[in-house]
Amino acid sequence: ITFTYAIDSEEIKVTDEEEDSDLFSWKDVIKWNQDQNNFYFFVSQENCLIMDKKGFTSGTEQDLRDLATAVFALRNEEEE
Repeated sequence: ITFTYAIDSEEIKVTDEEEDSDLFSWKDVIKWNQDQNNFYFFVSQENCLIMDKKGFTSGTEQDLRDLATAVFALRNEEEE
């Protein structure tokens, strides 16, 4: 199954080949990480969104990295 991700500063929308979609608020993301090939967005203890870094159709790896960093920095400021 191929998934498409649409990401902005508010949410991550995941759509599959059958046009079924799920929305995840950035508030749902517990943590994120990356390796050489993928981004990992953990939305629960058992659920992780895995995004291939080679699959971008708009934006760049750096754009997503910057967005995730900014969202988490803002969230941490709001919690203080």
